Amino acid sequence: MTDLNQITAGEYELVAALFDQPTSKPGEPFDFHRYRQGDIVTLDAAEAKRLFAAGAVVVPGTRQKAEAEALRVAYEAALAALPDDVRAQVLATQAGTSVDGLAAPAASVPSTEAVQPPKAASKDDWVAYAVASGWAEADAEKLTKKDLIARLTESDEAPDSAADPGDGDDAATPPADGADQGGDDVPERPANVADEETWLAYAIARGVPEHEAEQLSKQELINLLT
Repeated sequence: MTDLNQITAGEYELVAALFDQPTSKPGEPFDFHRYRQGDIVTLDAAEAKRLFAAGAVVVPGTRQKAEAEALRVAYEAALAALPDDVRAQVLATQAGTSVDGLAAPAASVPSTEAVQPPKAASKDDWVAYAVASGWAEADAEKLTKKDLIARLTESDEAPDSAADPGDGDDAATPPADGADQGGDDVPERPANVADEETWLAYAIARGVPEHEAEQLSKQELINLLT
């Protein structure tokens, strides 16, 4: 238990229902800030000792420690009330050991399966998804976002990290300075300030299905095609 002599200026948890702390200076109209039970209040040494002695505030964490201790005592009492064989099984399960030659059930492991991001997500999100799916990060970084989406939605298999993703007809390297890749059949990328219709037409020309492109906002189209 904290001794009153150890109380100094600082932060304390309010356990009283309410506390009104004056905020106005002498000579000014009276004003205050109202704190409620559970709030953290900053007090000077004199006020802290006064409220602590009155049982209105405690050192932060004191209440939580007391609640945890009460739960521990209740658990131990409940455990002691169990039949010996049941108590042994409970303790063995918690320790991960076995009872009567039977292995204790293994703790469940949360799933870490990668979640595929939406097509409008940034390239960084798609690179992270590729790495979580088993790709080498360097391989994923070499592809454009469009190629990443194509590879990751067509097959769940990771590429051979020894192979160069730039080799092959369906791979591409990122265009310099945000410009589109060369080729007479690829339209020029619109400026970011272009209207949504222009970006919609560009998306369709780049191979995005029309019904999918129409469901995306202009910013989502820019994210998808940049």
